[in-house]
Amino acid sequence: MLSMTDLQIDEANDMTTQIRHGHTMKDKIDTAAAVLGVNKSVFLRWAVDRQSAQVIEEQKSHKLTAEDAAAFSTALDTPVVVSERAAKSARSFAVRVVHAD
Repeated sequence: MLSMTDLQIDEANDMTTQIRHGHTMKDKIDTAAAVLGVNKSVFLRWAVDRQSAQVIEEQKSHKLTAEDAAAFSTALDTPVVVSERAAKSARSFAVRVVHAD
């Protein structure tokens, strides 16, 4: 059984968030809370905390397919070819911007 006491929240539960949902979601929430033996408020706090942490964690790193990782590695290993136009632009930038080195 899942533990509803795993929430690492030391603050008072004095904030509210209201959402609108339909009967299907209400039934899912009621059923899940009943299955876990907790009230809806406890279940919703736990579910929101868990899902929020997962979303945040997933956004902390980039996940590449093997094909994309190989292409990225190849791009990093390939020497840069600087065109004359790019070199001219860099020189122009260095003249106009302080600390552009």
